[in-house]
Amino acid sequence: GYDRATTPHLDRFAERACVFDDCVAVSSTTVPAHGSMFTGLLPGEHGATNQIPVLIDRFDTLAERLKAAGYATYMFAENPYISTMQEYESFAQGFDLVEHPWSPKHYAQAVKITAAKIRPNDESNELPNKFRAQLKKRKPIRSWNIKACGPLAQSATEEWLSQRDPEAPFFIVLNYMEAHRPLLPLPKYRKQIMTPEQVRASFGVDRTWVTTWSYTVGMREYTPEEMELTRATYDAALLELDELFHDLLESLRAKGLLENTCVILTADHGEQLGEHHMLDHQFSVYEPLMRVPLVLYYPPLVQAGRDARPVMNLDVFPTLLELAGILRPGESRGVSL
Repeated sequence: GYDRATTPHLDRFAERACVFDDCVAVSSTTVPAHGSMFTGLLPGEHGATNQIPVLIDRFDTLAERLKAAGYATYMFAENPYISTMQEYESFAQGFDLVEHPWSPKHYAQAVKITAAKIRPNDESNELPNKFRAQLKKRKPIRSWNIKACGPLAQSATEEWLSQRDPEAPFFIVLNYMEAHRPLLPLPKYRKQIMTPEQVRASFGVDRTWVTTWSYTVGMREYTPEEMELTRATYDAALLELDELFHDLLESLRAKGLLENTCVILTADHGEQLGEHHMLDHQFSVYEPLMRVPLVLYYPPLVQAGRDARPVMNLDVFPTLLELAGILRPGESRGVSL
């Protein structure tokens, strides 16, 4: 229903999948939403929050249940909240291997990818100055400053797939950060959305934390032109993410792995782009944050089409367990789709 073609590849893919038109996220932030997708429980039940990002061991996660059933399990996450870093490592339980852009084997390429996305004239966020300062001092780039390295998700997945037991079924979780602050779409995607003048101006819209929250709490304003450039930049990031998703699926197809693989595309939360005079995705449960996509692809068992039922992103948990032939745990709040 959107007036810009931000996801042409996904649109074509979705014609062969089941698209849920009314999917609501369980939370407006990363950690509780992932906790629910991984456990099938509501945030108040599993207790993981962005302030206390711990998924306690007594819950059997989706990865743990599939691993126990003989699945090889892998996760590549661009978000430090969902990682093997000490304070967040509980989200890695059940995975044979968890990797990130800042993992030692990927770090150099991740820095190269991020550096290529930072333009000299980008004043829209804090990342360019932080990134350049750390490089100048020859200090390691912090995980939080390595952003939007989607191509690594594909290459790392391909490498893991090539080394796994080919007889074992597999479960893979990929977490992308392209459509997320600080928004670093390459110029070629900006040019598909904006005029040359708008592309240049998009790097000058101040979306630093102080300015973002000053706007959100009513202490300053953005002009209509600045707000439109912010939305256009987000749309350019969606175009990039759409192409990354397409390239990943084509890679699986070329290896003969897609025909018998269930693919689910969803999100942990949405984003506010000026609605209700708010930006980012905190301190709100308005619909722009809570409505998320959910696309389920598995031709052998899932009929293509649109589904108008109200569903939630935690329904991924029982749905995948049923498709895998594993009994749904009784404590799950999700509903198999």
